[in-house]
Amino acid sequence: MQVTFIILVVVGILYFLFSKRFFDLFSIAFFSACVYFLPGFWGYVLIPESSVKTPVPLVAKAYLVMIAVLFAILIGGIYFDKTIKTEQIKLKIRGSHLASSVATLIALLGFILTMLTVGSVVFSANKNELLAELNRWFILWEIGASLGAVLSFAQSRWILLFICISLLFFEMYIGFRSGFVTTIIAIFTIGLSDQGRQRVAIKNWRICSVGLATILFIFVYKFLYQVIKLGEWGIVAERLQNPRFYFLTITESEPFTTQCILNEVLRTNFTTGMNHLLGVIHHFIIFSPELGFQITSFNDMFQPELFPEVKSGMANNIWAEMWSSGGWILLLFFIVMFVVVLFLGSYYLLCVRDVALKGCIVLMSSYWAFYIHRNDLLYQINLEKRVLVIWLLCIIISELLCMTSKTKKIKY
Repeated sequence: MQVTFIILVVVGILYFLFSKRFFDLFSIAFFSACVYFLPGFWGYVLIPESSVKTPVPLVAKAYLVMIAVLFAILIGGIYFDKTIKTEQIKLKIRGSHLASSVATLIALLGFILTMLTVGSVVFSANKNELLAELNRWFILWEIGASLGAVLSFAQSRWILLFICISLLFFEMYIGFRSGFVTTIIAIFTIGLSDQGRQRVAIKNWRICSVGLATILFIFVYKFLYQVIKLGEWGIVAERLQNPRFYFLTITESEPFTTQCILNEVLRTNFTTGMNHLLGVIHHFIIFSPELGFQITSFNDMFQPELFPEVKSGMANNIWAEMWSSGGWILLLFFIVMFVVVLFLGSYYLLCVRDVALKGCIVLMSSYWAFYIHRNDLLYQINLEKRVLVIWLLCIIISELLCMTSKTKKIKY
């Protein structure tokens, strides 16, 4: 199974890098899957037990799941290339030119209010302590900065882009990488997709090199951020001078824990049923937790049963969740739905010309194509909702500003 997995990865990478095609969400999804399926190359996963990580061999069914996901993305990308016709969608939103400014202001507001309400805990090296204090202002900071960066890049507004990226860098400094990573993915996607059909590894090899360097930086920083927050610069220098450290940042990275969830669910035949998936409905209601709706995550069910000795949170694994909830049928159905969303997102990425709308689509799609691997369905929907709600807030404010300044009428 491992050989089949590696062959499929090589074939997919060659196709997405060297075929003359649009750089789209299928490209992002395939490379993201390769990152999150890193354990497939080594043949084991890691169970985090206090300070020790115990290696456990990957079971054959785990390889089957990873192969199914990769194969579906590859076939979906090939089908998209054969059938897509890029026809411009001429929807024009009044106020698009102001959306990046509004998003940046929202991000700054969220940052300031987070610092005021959370206080010095922001600088704590204990992430659990920080998580206990964070509030909704942090969401405004993260999503506002992500939207602001993506929209600013699309509009070549470099000062706003610098402000938003700086806010995301500071967010990464305190221990949260998702906003920075998804934003960079969205920016790369916009920049490369606008160049039409290309053999991306040949035409844009410099950008590909920058992308690879960024990925490696993210892996390395994960193992440094706590000692950086503690100000232990001697330890930082010592680690950076040790070649083995860079190897460990890959072989002990998050994917080895994320796929441990999948491996244990399949190995033990752990099942949950589908009742908890109904909680998705509650996520379509704004402030649903404050309204008293009880939501059960997949982690709430599997971690106490499969990993009782692990005290810290292990996040989730959506492929494990689908198999645990409905077996192979639900898993395969969800893989198809995953690819369908990639297809639709790629179509609108290439056809939409309104900057504000395109920015929203790309950022939401980046969360879907990349970050879905370490979430459950409920949290993934919640992330998409956050982007959509804050984007709508940006558009409404931009529209109001245009109305008050008596700009020309909206064009459809």
